[in-house]
Amino acid sequence: MTDIKGSFPISPLSSTPSTAHRAFGLINLRPSTSLETLLASISIPTKATVIETRPNTQPAGQTTFNTLLNLSLANGQQISVRVQSPIPLLLGAQYQLSLSSDQQSLQAQLVAQEAPLEHLDPETWPPGTVLQGRVTATQQLSAEARTTQHLVKLIHSPSAQTLIVESESPLSIGTLISAQVKNPQALQWLPLNQQLNQIRLEQQLKTQFNQQASLQTLVDHLQEALLSLPKLRPLIEQWLALLPEVAQLTRPQSLAQSLRNSGLLLENQLLAAITDDLPDDLKAGLLRLLQHLKAQDSLLPTLPTALPQSSSGSTSAAVPLPQQAQQLIKQLSMDNAQVALNFPLTRTTYRVNPTQGKLEQLIGLLTAAIARLQTHQLASLAQNQTDERGQQITTWQLELPVRLDTEISVLQIRLQAYITPEEHSPKPEKPNPMSIRWQIDLAFDWPSLGPLQVQTVVQPTGVSSQFWAERATTAQIIQQELGYLREQLQAAGLSVTTLNCYQGVSPARKTHTAVAAYFVDEQA
Repeated sequence: MTDIKGSFPISPLSSTPSTAHRAFGLINLRPSTSLETLLASISIPTKATVIETRPNTQPAGQTTFNTLLNLSLANGQQISVRVQSPIPLLLGAQYQLSLSSDQQSLQAQLVAQEAPLEHLDPETWPPGTVLQGRVTATQQLSAEARTTQHLVKLIHSPSAQTLIVESESPLSIGTLISAQVKNPQALQWLPLNQQLNQIRLEQQLKTQFNQQASLQTLVDHLQEALLSLPKLRPLIEQWLALLPEVAQLTRPQSLAQSLRNSGLLLENQLLAAITDDLPDDLKAGLLRLLQHLKAQDSLLPTLPTALPQSSSGSTSAAVPLPQQAQQLIKQLSMDNAQVALNFPLTRTTYRVNPTQGKLEQLIGLLTAAIARLQTHQLASLAQNQTDERGQQITTWQLELPVRLDTEISVLQIRLQAYITPEEHSPKPEKPNPMSIRWQIDLAFDWPSLGPLQVQTVVQPTGVSSQFWAERATTAQIIQQELGYLREQLQAAGLSVTTLNCYQGVSPARKTHTAVAAYFVDEQA
């Protein structure tokens, strides 16, 4: 990686020489070596890719362009050929090379292809998004130009998209760079240490997501284990007793305590030597239970052999695979790094190995459940960012099993605070929490209601809330209760702007969360 400082624009096509993008006719090229020597190495006609172009000022004042072409030979090898061109060839473009009619020079004609991006689509690459790319070509527009243009191939983007960026620091071909989107026309290069931190975070997020399974699956198996594994009954009951009743979540103090004990803040509490809440922490309880089970199981070194399986059906296993299968799993793994940032986190089913004993199966489920909690923790960190306006976004995301009479169901929660530069600047007093824009997302699938998602936004201008219920009966019930909800919010001193309920799936579940980090080196 290269440590690059500063902010640099994305160049629209019009900023490059118009002749480079309009020269669809034949262009005469003069090889730096003799034509006979070149023809002995390549077959004509052939295709060549422009990877570098720099201006040369001739004594007569005319300008030609020193251009480096990359050619693929019939045997699969590649060679680089330097030629002189009367106009700048399109950076990164492919040209068809042929011999001139007099057999004395080469001719090049542009091959139709997808042009580099002129800007970043804000829906795909919103401000704050971190992206990664590799420099595949470079050009200097003139001898006097202070900036150099670079063609950057975006890693893991749709259709291997490219864009042209300008930089005062020349970058060599092959340089791997990471940048944050400031706006559709500008990127902010990330310092090297920040890139490395982001890489570690993304790698851990992908690892944990590939190992996780829904807490609902664990809860269901623990309830079965109360009968099938009587020796473990006291330990299982001890953990199940930590789960809050749904009524507790309606009281502010009980809700705050349940969030603190969800496991989201466990590591922070340990670092701060705060141990009062550890006996009631759900993640700490799972770790204690797992440690006890491991001590009982002599077969542990071979575990877990059961495989988490996502809703899309992708699996991974530590067995030799054909190269094509390895590439497929690598791509699925890259996709999982993005899916791990979605909210709600997909419910991953756990395919239990039927040859294992119940104790071994339970160890695998506990391991997957802990990975699930850690996926939420890492996803919280990955979504913390500062947007192009300097607004600081802080995220807390968690999953909480909740008691509903005789049943236990899982509630997913995401809290996001949007703090403007004025609000998070140093002040004698802390800013009023109600002056901050808050977004609260809830997602759950309770037996009586079915899949339901709620998004509430609280800001100084008022509060708004939207509901998405997949069942028509649930949507009808919520619609009938919106008037009562408005009255309760107003009674609490809140100004209500909008309250809506829709039948169907939340738009956020149809498209992925756009805060992404692409840090996998495709040549690693």
